[in-house]
Amino acid sequence: MVVDVFCSSLFRQVSDVHQAEVVKVIPSKFSGSKEVVPLQMRKLVSIYAQRERERERERGASTS
Repeated sequence: MVVDVFCSSLFRQVSDVHQAEVVKVIPSKFSGSKEVVPLQMRKLVSIYAQRERERERERGASTS
């Protein structure tokens, strides 16, 4: 219960995850307690998108 009070008094809810700095993790029943943790975002790039960029670079280099 302390986590809920802490969250509602110090943090505000946002609609977009990219605006968040911390998240409240609520585990399933009987597997731990609620916890506020910092949110670390990673930019994931698919292999397909990476290959497309490489092809674009090769096309640009061959036309120069």
